[in-house]
Amino acid sequence: MLALATLLLSAVIALQIPAVQTAVVQRILDRTVKDIDGRIEMEKVDFYPFNTLIVKNIAIIDEHPSVGDTDVPQDTLLRAGTVAARFSLGGLV
Repeated sequence: MLALATLLLSAVIALQIPAVQTAVVQRILDRTVKDIDGRIEMEKVDFYPFNTLIVKNIAIIDEHPSVGDTDVPQDTLLRAGTVAARFSLGGLV
């Protein structure tokens, strides 16, 4: 039981490190990107448990872009320097 508690505590502490957060999100995105037929690029993720998620330099790019009036492929669906989401777990309880 002590080993499990130690492992859980270690995981919680590791998830407080921005580099670990970014790596975890990148692995999730790598699996998700197969379903959207595109690419998701990001530089950094900061997760503040129970209230905030910040993603820096994110881009969502379509692998099969449409061609607009200018005959230039329109492949970028979203590009942002910072995306911040605030949330509350209180509504889930």
